[in-house]
Amino acid sequence: GVGEWYVPRPGWIFLDADYSGAELCSLAQVLLDMYGESAMANAIVAGRDLHLDLAASILGITYEEAVKGKKTGQIKDARQLSKCGNFGFPGGLGFARFIDFAKDQFGLILEEQQARELKQQWLAKYPEMKQYFKDHGAITRFDDGTVVQHRSNRSRGGMRFSTACNTRFQGLTADGAKAAGY
Repeated sequence: GVGEWYVPRPGWIFLDADYSGAELCSLAQVLLDMYGESAMANAIVAGRDLHLDLAASILGITYEEAVKGKKTGQIKDARQLSKCGNFGFPGGLGFARFIDFAKDQFGLILEEQQARELKQQWLAKYPEMKQYFKDHGAITRFDDGTVVQHRSNRSRGGMRFSTACNTRFQGLTADGAKAAGY
C-alpha cells in the first residue's frame, strides 16, 4: 500500500484520525454561514444522528422510534441508505453517478427511481441545499468556477459543478483538521 512509502523521522509518528461526521458538520456550518439557517445544523445541534434522522423520514416514523430500533432490519437498512444520500448528494452527484456511488461505496443496488425518491426526501429534510446547488450551478455555469473558502480565504478555480459543491465543505473540513493537527 501507499502507507509503506512514508516513514516518519526518528522520534516522530504519523497519525491518522477520523473525525466522525466532520464533512456533514462542515456542510451544516457552510449552510449557516451562507444562508443564516440550516435544518442540517439544527439536527446536529439537537444531537441527532443525521443518517438515522433521514432514515426515520424515509420510513415515515419519528426519530425517537428510529433510535429505539436502529439496530433492527428495516431501520438499519434505511440508515445505510441514508448514509449514501448524506455522503453522495451534497457533492451534487447526478443520478447515474449516485447509483454507481451507492454500489461502489455501500454495496447498494438502486434503480434511478429509488435514487430520485431518496434525493427528494433528502432535499425535503435539508431544503437549504436547493439554494446551495443553485448558487454553485451559477458559479460553474461556464465550467471554470472559483470557490473562495469563507474562513481561510483559500481559492480554488477551474471547477465544474460537483467539484465546486464538494470544495466548499470539504475545504472547511480540511482547514479544521489542519488547525487541529497544528
